Amino acid sequence: MENLLRELEKWFSARQIWLKRALMIILEKDALEENDFQELVEICKKEAVDKIPPENNQQVRLPDALFPDKANSTKLWIKEITNIKGINALAPKNPLKFGEENSPLTIIYGPNGSGKTGYVRAFKHARGFRVTSNLHTNVFDSTKVQQECTLNILINGKPDKVHWTSSDPLSDKLSTLAIYDSQAARVYVNEEHELTYEPAILNIFTKLSIICQTISEMLQNEYEQNPSQMPIIPNELTETVNGKWYLTINYKTTEEAINFKCDWNSTLESELRELSLRLAEPDPVAKAKEYQTLSFNCIKLWKDLKKLYLNLSESKCVEYLELKKESIMKRKAATEDVEKVFADAPLDGVGTETWKLLWESARKYSQEFAYPNDTFPNIAESSRCVLCQQELLYEAKIRFSCFENYIIGELERE
Repeated sequence: MENLLRELEKWFSARQIWLKRALMIILEKDALEENDFQELVEICKKEAVDKIPPENNQQVRLPDALFPDKANSTKLWIKEITNIKGINALAPKNPLKFGEENSPLTIIYGPNGSGKTGYVRAFKHARGFRVTSNLHTNVFDSTKVQQECTLNILINGKPDKVHWTSSDPLSDKLSTLAIYDSQAARVYVNEEHELTYEPAILNIFTKLSIICQTISEMLQNEYEQNPSQMPIIPNELTETVNGKWYLTINYKTTEEAINFKCDWNSTLESELRELSLRLAEPDPVAKAKEYQTLSFNCIKLWKDLKKLYLNLSESKCVEYLELKKESIMKRKAATEDVEKVFADAPLDGVGTETWKLLWESARKYSQEFAYPNDTFPNIAESSRCVLCQQELLYEAKIRFSCFENYIIGELERE
Protein backbone atom coordinates (compact mmCIF):
# COMPACT_ATOMS: atom_id res chain seq x y z
CA MET A 1 0.00 0.00 0.00
CA GLU A 2 2.89 2.32 0.74
CA ASN A 3 4.21 1.91 -2.81
CA LEU A 4 0.77 2.70 -4.20
CA LEU A 5 0.59 5.81 -2.04
CA ARG A 6 3.97 6.99 -3.36
CA GLU A 7 2.86 6.35 -6.96
CA LEU A 8 -0.27 8.45 -6.39
CA GLU A 9 1.83 11.24 -4.90
CA LYS A 10 4.10 11.16 -7.96
CA TRP A 11 1.10 11.25 -10.29
CA PHE A 12 -0.57 14.15 -8.47
CA SER A 13 2.76 16.06 -8.36
CA ALA A 14 2.82 16.11 -12.18
CA ARG A 15 -0.70 17.56 -12.51
CA GLN A 16 -1.68 21.20 -13.05
CA ILE A 17 -1.42 23.71 -10.23
CA TRP A 18 -5.18 24.24 -9.89
CA LEU A 19 -5.82 20.49 -9.65
CA LYS A 20 -3.19 20.13 -6.93
CA ARG A 21 -4.81 23.00 -5.07
CA ALA A 22 -8.20 21.26 -5.37
CA LEU A 23 -6.67 18.10 -3.87
CA MET A 24 -5.27 20.04 -0.94
CA ILE A 25 -8.68 21.63 -0.25
CA ILE A 26 -10.36 18.18 -0.36
CA LEU A 27 -7.83 16.83 2.14
CA GLU A 28 -8.36 19.85 4.41
CA LYS A 29 -12.15 19.80 4.43
CA ASP A 30 -14.91 17.54 3.23
CA ALA A 31 -16.73 19.95 0.89
CA LEU A 32 -15.66 22.97 -1.15
CA GLU A 33 -17.24 26.37 -0.57
CA GLU A 34 -18.07 28.97 -3.21
CA ASN A 35 -14.90 30.97 -2.59
CA ASP A 36 -12.87 27.75 -3.02
CA PHE A 37 -14.37 27.19 -6.48
CA GLN A 38 -13.71 30.81 -7.40
CA GLU A 39 -10.10 30.48 -6.28
CA LEU A 40 -9.67 27.37 -8.43
CA VAL A 41 -11.19 29.16 -11.45
CA GLU A 42 -8.75 32.05 -11.11
CA ILE A 43 -5.77 29.69 -10.75
CA CYS A 44 -6.96 27.69 -13.76
CA LYS A 45 -7.31 30.83 -15.93
CA LYS A 46 -3.92 32.19 -14.94
CA GLU A 47 -2.27 28.84 -15.58
CA ALA A 48 -3.87 28.58 -19.03
CA VAL A 49 -3.25 32.17 -20.08
CA ASP A 50 0.36 32.28 -18.88
CA LYS A 51 0.93 28.74 -20.19
CA ILE A 52 2.49 27.62 -16.92
CA PRO A 53 3.70 24.01 -17.19
CA PRO A 54 2.92 21.55 -14.37
CA GLU A 55 5.26 22.25 -11.48
CA ASN A 56 6.86 18.87 -10.99
CA ASN A 57 8.99 20.28 -8.18
CA GLN A 58 5.86 20.99 -6.14
CA GLN A 59 5.52 17.61 -4.51
CA VAL A 60 2.20 16.40 -3.17
CA ARG A 61 2.04 14.50 0.10
CA LEU A 62 -0.94 12.26 0.75
CA PRO A 63 -1.86 11.24 4.31
CA ASP A 64 -1.23 7.62 5.18
CA ALA A 65 -4.81 7.40 6.44
CA LEU A 66 -6.03 7.07 2.86
CA PHE A 67 -5.04 3.39 3.06
CA PRO A 68 -5.54 1.07 6.00
CA ASP A 69 -2.49 0.33 8.08
CA LYS A 70 -1.35 -3.08 6.87
CA ALA A 71 0.42 -3.71 10.15
CA ASN A 72 -2.90 -3.62 12.07
CA SER A 73 -5.06 -5.42 9.51
CA THR A 74 -5.85 -9.09 9.24
CA LYS A 75 -4.25 -10.84 6.30
CA LEU A 76 -6.69 -13.35 4.84
CA TRP A 77 -5.65 -15.86 2.18
CA ILE A 78 -8.12 -18.37 0.69
CA LYS A 79 -6.29 -21.55 -0.24
CA GLU A 80 -9.14 -23.60 -1.69
CA ILE A 81 -12.86 -24.28 -1.67
CA THR A 82 -13.98 -27.89 -1.29
CA ASN A 83 -16.82 -30.13 -0.05
CA ILE A 84 -19.37 -28.28 -2.24
CA LYS A 85 -22.92 -29.59 -2.00
CA GLY A 86 -26.26 -28.28 -3.22
CA ILE A 87 -24.79 -25.22 -4.94
CA ASN A 88 -25.96 -24.98 -8.54
CA ALA A 89 -24.68 -28.00 -10.41
CA LEU A 90 -21.23 -27.89 -8.84
CA ALA A 91 -19.93 -31.33 -7.95
CA PRO A 92 -16.14 -31.20 -8.33
CA LYS A 93 -14.09 -34.25 -7.51
CA ASN A 94 -11.17 -32.02 -6.50
CA PRO A 95 -11.12 -28.74 -4.58
CA LEU A 96 -10.70 -25.46 -6.45
CA LYS A 97 -7.28 -24.09 -5.44
CA PHE A 98 -6.28 -20.44 -5.47
CA GLY A 99 -2.50 -20.57 -5.77
CA GLU A 100 0.27 -20.10 -3.28
CA GLU A 101 0.14 -17.60 -0.45
CA ASN A 102 2.52 -15.13 -2.12
CA SER A 103 1.03 -15.51 -5.57
CA PRO A 104 -0.22 -12.05 -6.61
CA LEU A 105 -2.93 -13.29 -8.96
CA THR A 106 -5.00 -16.41 -9.62
CA ILE A 107 -6.97 -16.69 -12.87
CA ILE A 108 -9.99 -18.97 -13.03
CA TYR A 109 -11.23 -19.59 -16.54
CA GLY A 110 -13.52 -21.98 -18.34
CA PRO A 111 -16.31 -22.16 -20.91
CA ASN A 112 -19.88 -21.02 -20.28
CA GLY A 113 -21.64 -23.33 -17.86
CA SER A 114 -18.42 -24.59 -16.26
CA GLY A 115 -19.38 -23.20 -12.84
CA LYS A 116 -17.42 -19.93 -12.48
CA THR A 117 -20.53 -17.95 -11.47
CA GLY A 118 -21.54 -20.67 -8.99
CA TYR A 119 -18.23 -20.38 -7.16
CA VAL A 120 -18.55 -16.58 -6.95
CA ARG A 121 -22.08 -16.85 -5.54
CA ALA A 122 -20.86 -19.36 -2.96
CA PHE A 123 -18.17 -16.90 -1.85
CA LYS A 124 -20.72 -14.07 -1.60
CA HIS A 125 -23.07 -16.08 0.57
CA ALA A 126 -20.25 -17.41 2.77
CA ARG A 127 -18.92 -13.89 3.20
CA GLY A 128 -22.37 -12.44 3.81
CA PHE A 129 -22.07 -10.07 0.90
CA ARG A 130 -25.03 -7.69 0.89
CA VAL A 131 -25.58 -7.81 -2.85
CA THR A 132 -25.93 -11.45 -3.82
CA SER A 133 -27.80 -13.56 -6.33
CA ASN A 134 -30.01 -16.47 -5.43
CA LEU A 135 -28.05 -19.60 -4.69
CA HIS A 136 -29.95 -22.43 -6.39
CA THR A 137 -29.58 -26.16 -6.04
CA ASN A 138 -29.07 -28.49 -8.98
CA VAL A 139 -32.39 -28.32 -10.86
CA PHE A 140 -31.67 -31.70 -12.48
CA ASP A 141 -31.30 -33.43 -9.11
CA SER A 142 -34.48 -33.88 -7.04
CA THR A 143 -32.53 -35.00 -3.96
CA LYS A 144 -32.84 -32.52 -1.13
CA VAL A 145 -29.39 -31.70 0.24
CA GLN A 146 -28.04 -29.04 2.56
CA GLN A 147 -26.21 -26.24 0.73
CA GLU A 148 -22.71 -26.12 2.11
CA CYS A 149 -19.02 -25.73 1.31
CA THR A 150 -15.70 -25.62 3.12
CA LEU A 151 -13.06 -22.90 2.73
CA ASN A 152 -9.49 -23.75 3.72
CA ILE A 153 -7.84 -20.43 4.55
CA LEU A 154 -4.77 -18.78 6.07
CA ILE A 155 -5.28 -16.01 8.65
CA ASN A 156 -2.08 -14.08 9.22
CA GLY A 157 -0.19 -17.09 7.90
CA LYS A 158 -1.93 -19.64 10.16
CA PRO A 159 -4.06 -22.43 8.63
CA ASP A 160 -7.77 -22.30 9.45
CA LYS A 161 -11.07 -23.56 8.07
CA VAL A 162 -14.54 -22.14 7.54
CA HIS A 163 -17.43 -24.53 7.02
CA TRP A 164 -20.45 -22.71 5.66
CA THR A 165 -24.00 -23.95 5.40
CA SER A 166 -27.09 -22.07 4.34
CA SER A 167 -28.52 -22.37 7.87
CA ASP A 168 -25.39 -21.52 9.89
CA PRO A 169 -24.56 -17.96 10.95
CA LEU A 170 -21.80 -16.11 9.12
CA SER A 171 -18.18 -16.48 10.19
CA ASP A 172 -16.20 -13.44 11.28
CA LYS A 173 -13.12 -15.03 9.79
CA LEU A 174 -14.24 -13.92 6.32
CA SER A 175 -15.10 -10.35 7.29
CA THR A 176 -12.08 -8.88 5.44
CA LEU A 177 -12.88 -10.73 2.22
CA ALA A 178 -13.73 -8.29 -0.61
CA ILE A 179 -15.56 -9.55 -3.67
CA TYR A 180 -15.77 -7.48 -6.84
CA ASP A 181 -17.49 -8.69 -10.00
CA SER A 182 -19.66 -7.19 -12.76
CA GLN A 183 -22.69 -7.11 -10.42
CA ALA A 184 -20.70 -5.28 -7.76
CA ALA A 185 -19.41 -2.89 -10.41
CA ARG A 186 -22.94 -1.89 -11.32
CA VAL A 187 -23.66 -1.16 -7.68
CA TYR A 188 -20.43 0.77 -7.12
CA VAL A 189 -20.35 2.70 -10.38
CA ASN A 190 -23.79 2.90 -11.99
CA GLU A 191 -26.27 3.01 -9.10
CA GLU A 192 -26.90 5.32 -6.18
CA HIS A 193 -27.40 2.74 -3.49
CA GLU A 194 -27.20 2.88 0.26
CA LEU A 195 -25.01 -0.21 0.18
CA THR A 196 -22.44 1.42 -2.08
CA TYR A 197 -19.01 1.53 -0.53
CA GLU A 198 -16.21 3.66 -1.88
CA PRO A 199 -12.67 3.58 -0.46
CA ALA A 200 -11.19 6.86 0.69
CA ILE A 201 -8.75 7.21 -2.19
CA LEU A 202 -11.48 6.52 -4.78
CA ASN A 203 -13.70 9.02 -3.03
CA ILE A 204 -11.00 11.66 -3.62
CA PHE A 205 -11.07 10.96 -7.37
CA THR A 206 -14.87 11.13 -7.33
CA LYS A 207 -14.76 14.55 -5.70
CA LEU A 208 -12.06 15.73 -8.10
CA SER A 209 -14.15 14.69 -11.10
CA ILE A 210 -17.11 16.64 -9.71
CA ILE A 211 -14.85 19.65 -9.12
CA CYS A 212 -13.53 19.42 -12.69
CA GLN A 213 -17.06 19.41 -14.04
CA THR A 214 -18.04 22.38 -11.87
CA ILE A 215 -14.93 24.37 -12.89
CA SER A 216 -15.67 23.62 -16.54
CA GLU A 217 -19.23 24.90 -16.20
CA MET A 218 -18.08 28.05 -14.39
CA LEU A 219 -15.52 28.81 -17.10
CA GLN A 220 -18.09 28.16 -19.83
CA ASN A 221 -20.59 30.50 -18.16
CA GLU A 222 -17.94 33.19 -17.80
CA TYR A 223 -16.97 32.78 -21.45
CA GLU A 224 -20.58 33.09 -22.61
CA GLN A 225 -21.16 36.18 -20.47
CA ASN A 226 -18.12 37.95 -21.95
CA PRO A 227 -18.36 37.68 -25.74
CA SER A 228 -15.55 39.08 -27.85
CA GLN A 229 -15.97 42.72 -28.97
CA MET A 230 -13.84 42.19 -32.07
CA PRO A 231 -15.71 42.42 -35.39
CA ILE A 232 -16.08 39.16 -37.25
CA ILE A 233 -14.07 39.10 -40.47
CA PRO A 234 -15.40 37.45 -43.66
CA ASN A 235 -14.55 33.77 -44.09
CA GLU A 236 -12.67 34.41 -47.33
CA LEU A 237 -10.18 36.58 -45.44
CA THR A 238 -9.40 34.17 -42.61
CA GLU A 239 -6.61 32.43 -44.55
CA THR A 240 -4.86 35.65 -45.62
CA VAL A 241 -1.73 36.86 -43.83
CA ASN A 242 -3.51 39.72 -42.09
CA GLY A 243 -6.58 37.58 -41.46
CA LYS A 244 -4.51 34.99 -39.62
CA TRP A 245 -2.85 37.73 -37.56
CA TYR A 246 -6.23 39.27 -36.75
CA LEU A 247 -7.49 35.95 -35.35
CA THR A 248 -4.51 35.79 -32.96
CA ILE A 249 -5.25 39.15 -31.31
CA ASN A 250 -5.82 38.81 -27.58
CA TYR A 251 -5.19 40.76 -24.41
CA LYS A 252 -1.45 40.04 -24.75
CA THR A 253 -1.20 41.83 -28.12
CA THR A 254 0.86 44.99 -27.58
CA GLU A 255 -0.04 48.44 -28.85
CA GLU A 256 3.23 48.52 -30.80
CA ALA A 257 2.25 45.35 -32.68
CA ILE A 258 -1.18 46.77 -33.51
CA ASN A 259 0.31 50.08 -34.71
CA PHE A 260 2.83 48.20 -36.85
CA LYS A 261 0.12 46.13 -38.53
CA CYS A 262 -2.38 48.99 -38.86
CA ASP A 263 0.03 51.74 -39.97
CA TRP A 264 -1.07 53.32 -43.30
CA ASN A 265 1.71 54.60 -45.56
CA SER A 266 2.34 55.67 -49.15
CA THR A 267 3.22 52.13 -50.22
CA LEU A 268 -0.13 50.77 -49.03
CA GLU A 269 -1.86 53.75 -50.63
CA SER A 270 -0.21 52.91 -53.94
CA GLU A 271 -1.22 49.25 -53.64
CA LEU A 272 -4.81 50.28 -52.94
CA ARG A 273 -4.84 52.57 -55.95
CA GLU A 274 -3.51 49.80 -58.17
CA LEU A 275 -6.08 47.35 -56.88
CA SER A 276 -8.84 49.88 -57.49
CA LEU A 277 -7.70 50.33 -61.09
CA ARG A 278 -7.63 46.59 -61.62
CA LEU A 279 -11.10 46.18 -60.19
CA ALA A 280 -12.37 49.02 -62.39
CA GLU A 281 -11.02 47.38 -65.57
CA PRO A 282 -14.03 46.61 -67.88
CA ASP A 283 -12.33 43.66 -69.65
CA PRO A 284 -9.76 42.13 -67.29
CA VAL A 285 -9.16 39.11 -69.57
CA ALA A 286 -8.09 41.29 -72.51
CA LYS A 287 -6.01 43.44 -70.18
CA ALA A 288 -4.29 40.38 -68.79
CA LYS A 289 -3.42 39.17 -72.32
CA GLU A 290 -2.05 42.62 -73.15
CA TYR A 291 0.14 42.51 -70.05
CA GLN A 292 1.27 38.98 -70.89
CA THR A 293 2.33 40.05 -74.42
CA LEU A 294 4.11 43.08 -73.03
CA SER A 295 5.85 40.91 -70.45
CA PHE A 296 6.92 38.39 -73.12
CA ASN A 297 8.33 41.14 -75.36
CA CYS A 298 10.17 42.77 -72.48
CA ILE A 299 11.75 39.47 -71.48
CA LYS A 300 12.78 38.77 -75.10
CA LEU A 301 14.28 42.26 -75.45
CA TRP A 302 16.15 41.80 -72.20
CA LYS A 303 17.59 38.46 -73.39
CA ASP A 304 18.64 39.94 -76.75
CA LEU A 305 20.29 42.92 -75.12
CA LYS A 306 22.04 40.67 -72.64
CA LYS A 307 23.33 38.50 -75.51
CA LEU A 308 24.62 41.57 -77.36
CA TYR A 309 26.19 42.90 -74.20
CA LEU A 310 27.98 39.61 -73.54
CA ASN A 311 29.16 39.36 -77.17
CA LEU A 312 30.47 42.92 -77.09
CA SER A 313 32.18 42.66 -73.77
CA GLU A 314 35.81 43.67 -73.38
CA SER A 315 37.00 40.06 -73.28
CA LYS A 316 35.08 39.23 -76.46
CA CYS A 317 36.49 42.28 -78.28
CA VAL A 318 40.01 41.30 -77.26
CA GLU A 319 39.34 37.80 -78.55
CA TYR A 320 38.06 39.16 -81.88
CA LEU A 321 41.14 41.36 -82.32
CA GLU A 322 43.48 38.49 -81.52
CA LEU A 323 41.72 36.27 -84.05
CA LYS A 324 41.85 39.03 -86.67
CA LYS A 325 45.55 39.54 -86.07
CA GLU A 326 46.17 35.80 -86.31
CA SER A 327 44.10 35.61 -89.53
CA ILE A 328 46.12 38.41 -91.14
CA MET A 329 49.36 36.68 -90.25
CA LYS A 330 48.18 33.35 -91.67
CA ARG A 331 46.85 35.00 -94.82
CA LYS A 332 50.24 36.67 -95.29
CA ALA A 333 52.00 33.36 -94.82
CA ALA A 334 49.62 31.63 -97.26
CA THR A 335 50.15 34.41 -99.85
CA GLU A 336 53.89 34.09 -99.55
CA ASP A 337 53.53 30.33 -99.98
CA VAL A 338 51.47 30.85 -103.14
CA GLU A 339 54.02 33.22 -104.54
CA LYS A 340 56.73 30.66 -103.94
CA VAL A 341 54.68 27.88 -105.56
CA PHE A 342 53.48 29.80 -108.59
CA ALA A 343 56.42 32.16 -109.09
CA ASP A 344 57.79 30.20 -112.01
CA ALA A 345 54.39 29.35 -113.55
CA PRO A 346 54.53 30.09 -117.27
CA LEU A 347 50.98 31.50 -117.29
CA ASP A 348 49.32 34.23 -115.23
CA GLY A 349 46.21 33.72 -113.04
CA VAL A 350 47.38 30.54 -111.33
CA GLY A 351 45.79 30.39 -107.84
CA THR A 352 42.78 32.54 -108.72
CA GLU A 353 39.20 31.34 -108.17
CA THR A 354 38.84 30.53 -111.89
CA TRP A 355 42.00 28.49 -111.80
CA LYS A 356 40.86 26.70 -108.63
CA LEU A 357 37.57 25.79 -110.31
CA LEU A 358 39.52 24.34 -113.24
CA TRP A 359 41.71 22.37 -110.83
CA GLU A 360 38.71 20.90 -108.99
CA SER A 361 37.15 19.86 -112.32
CA ALA A 362 40.39 18.15 -113.30
CA ARG A 363 40.37 16.34 -109.93
CA LYS A 364 36.83 15.11 -110.51
CA TYR A 365 37.61 13.88 -114.03
CA SER A 366 40.75 12.07 -112.81
CA GLN A 367 38.99 10.31 -109.89
CA GLU A 368 35.91 9.29 -111.93
CA PHE A 369 37.33 8.45 -115.37
CA ALA A 370 41.02 8.80 -116.02
CA TYR A 371 42.59 7.30 -112.89
CA PRO A 372 39.75 6.14 -110.55
CA ASN A 373 42.08 3.89 -108.56
CA ASP A 374 44.91 6.40 -108.09
CA THR A 375 45.34 9.45 -105.93
CA PHE A 376 44.97 12.82 -107.67
CA PRO A 377 47.16 14.06 -109.22
CA ASN A 378 48.54 10.86 -110.70
CA ILE A 379 52.25 11.50 -111.19
CA ALA A 380 53.29 7.91 -111.59
CA GLU A 381 55.49 6.73 -114.47
CA SER A 382 53.82 7.12 -117.90
CA SER A 383 50.96 9.18 -116.33
CA ARG A 384 49.32 11.81 -118.49
CA CYS A 385 47.78 15.23 -117.91
CA VAL A 386 44.04 14.91 -117.46
CA LEU A 387 43.51 18.12 -119.44
CA CYS A 388 45.88 17.90 -122.43
CA GLN A 389 46.37 14.12 -122.05
CA GLN A 390 50.10 14.41 -122.87
CA GLU A 391 52.59 12.38 -120.87
CA LEU A 392 53.78 14.27 -117.84
CA LEU A 393 57.43 15.23 -117.75
CA TYR A 394 59.42 15.55 -114.57
CA GLU A 395 58.92 19.31 -114.36
CA ALA A 396 55.14 18.95 -114.87
CA LYS A 397 54.91 16.30 -112.14
CA ILE A 398 56.71 18.62 -109.69
CA ARG A 399 54.35 21.50 -110.60
CA PHE A 400 51.27 19.25 -110.20
CA SER A 401 52.39 18.19 -106.71
CA CYS A 402 52.96 21.79 -105.66
CA PHE A 403 49.55 22.81 -106.96
CA GLU A 404 47.80 20.03 -104.96
CA ASN A 405 49.76 20.76 -101.81
CA TYR A 406 48.60 24.36 -102.01
CA ILE A 407 44.95 23.45 -102.56
CA ILE A 408 44.77 21.00 -99.63
CA GLY A 409 47.29 22.79 -97.46
CA GLU A 410 46.46 23.49 -93.74
CA LEU A 411 47.57 27.10 -93.92
CA GLU A 412 45.11 27.95 -96.71
CA ARG A 413 42.20 26.42 -94.74
CA GLU A 414 43.15 28.35 -91.64
